[in-house]
Amino acid sequence: MSKSVKTLVTNVSQLKARLDWVVEMATRGLAAGPVEITLGRPKRSLSQNNKQWVLLNDISQQVEWYGEKLEPEEYKWLLTAAVKGTKCVRGVDGGVVMMGQSTSDKDKAWFSELIEYYYYFGSDRGVKWSKQSTDIYNQYRESK
Repeated sequence: MSKSVKTLVTNVSQLKARLDWVVEMATRGLAAGPVEITLGRPKRSLSQNNKQWVLLNDISQQVEWYGEKLEPEEYKWLLTAAVKGTKCVRGVDGGVVMMGQSTSDKDKAWFSELIEYYYYFGSDRGVKWSKQSTDIYNQYRESK
């Protein structure tokens, strides 16, 4: 087995069928060496990631953070820390570094919470959302 294969299971009957498939594939793969089997929740989607950047662009264009304009990536760090709870440590050459700001490993439910927080944060600070952001929010609300 040279490639990773993922499958989504949403009910018990699917689970039983997929477990049979896992046993079959792992048995074949073991002929070439150890096989890793991983279970987990679906990670954030590409669609969620794209939505994030639309919102962060609106926020960065309209909100000053303590008198300073921040880039979208900087707002991502700031707002992710607010949702995630973050550990801060002293930087190597001084200053402060927020640890663990990656969102790519988060599941869809957590990422939905982050997107909701972006809307809260921006709306609380008077952001006039772009049409693209408004459309995204309407789609998001309808899918809940």
